Amino acid sequence: MKTGSSVYLLTPLIVASFAFVGCSVPKEGPATITKVNPEHFYPGKVVRSTDRMVEFEHSRRFRGVLISEDYANTYGHYYSIFWVSEDKRPVTVRLEYRLGKTASQVHSKEVQVDAPKSKNVTKFQVTGDEYKTQGPVTQWKATVLDNGSVIAEYASFLWK
Repeated sequence: MKTGSSVYLLTPLIVASFAFVGCSVPKEGPATITKVNPEHFYPGKVVRSTDRMVEFEHSRRFRGVLISEDYANTYGHYYSIFWVSEDKRPVTVRLEYRLGKTASQVHSKEVQVDAPKSKNVTKFQVTGDEYKTQGPVTQWKATVLDNGSVIAEYASFLWK
């Protein structure tokens, strides 16, 4: 076999080996966001379901509301971020989001979790004046940070 022909035989193998380098599966970090439950309560929305838990969740948001101003302030977006942690070190959970009337401006809310458990739930809400004046949430991203470094992330389909 000539030297030139062996190069032709090895070229597909070399190209294939470089193609699979980008397909490696990253290792899971010390935390993982398993699920984000977004809920949107807006005027005129009436929840009807055969599942009593769904109706209860809706009515629970409005429990204790006596006047129409308080009722209007409960409208908005609620997020439950479910995450697991291997470490017990303090972390920060951040929700970044964009609102309908502020276009590309990114807003954020943070919660410091000083003693995380192995399974955690962190809740955020975008309600009240922020929701009424700046519009509904159009995109969101949940992040778990350890000393400013991202260790877990979960974003909505529209997040850019």
